Amino acid sequence: MVSDSKNTSAEADFSNILSDKSVPYIGYIGTDYQKFSIDIQKVQRIDDNQYDVSGITIVKNNRCNFRGTIDIVENREFTHPTYGVDDSMKGQFRRRGCSIAKYNLEEEASQTGSGVFTGYLLFYWYETNDGKFVYDDIDSHSDSYCNNQYAGTWKVTRLKSLNHVHGGNTECRTAETLT
Repeated sequence: MVSDSKNTSAEADFSNILSDKSVPYIGYIGTDYQKFSIDIQKVQRIDDNQYDVSGITIVKNNRCNFRGTIDIVENREFTHPTYGVDDSMKGQFRRRGCSIAKYNLEEEASQTGSGVFTGYLLFYWYETNDGKFVYDDIDSHSDSYCNNQYAGTWKVTRLKSLNHVHGGNTECRTAETLT
């Protein structure tokens, strides 16, 4: 879907999309695929392309508070958007697209198992006919549905080791295989 798109401007506040909880977040961390989740509890728009965020990360039973930033690098508009099951959303939005961002989330160093997450984020949105940008769940019925996709690394504060991290809002039906 992203390859069939063009650069676009999106003068919008994406706070509601970045903090959306309508679809569960599921992810993994490290080569042993430990279950990872992130709960973004607060999003504040700083300027057109930057957001301050805070919340909680959970790996197994370890919880850490974090603060950080999300910086939007690019906005894309789909040139041939889909319209959901039976084209049920046809005529219901002006445009549909995605945004690519960099993130840096720092867990509180005093907490056990803390570290710093850095990487890229891809999130999907659509603009309603009245100009509001909303979380794109149009294809949430699909097995391939995803949104707010994070990919990057986690650097452990005390050990200086680096682990890969991936996750997002998805209808993941095999999450029980994560440890």
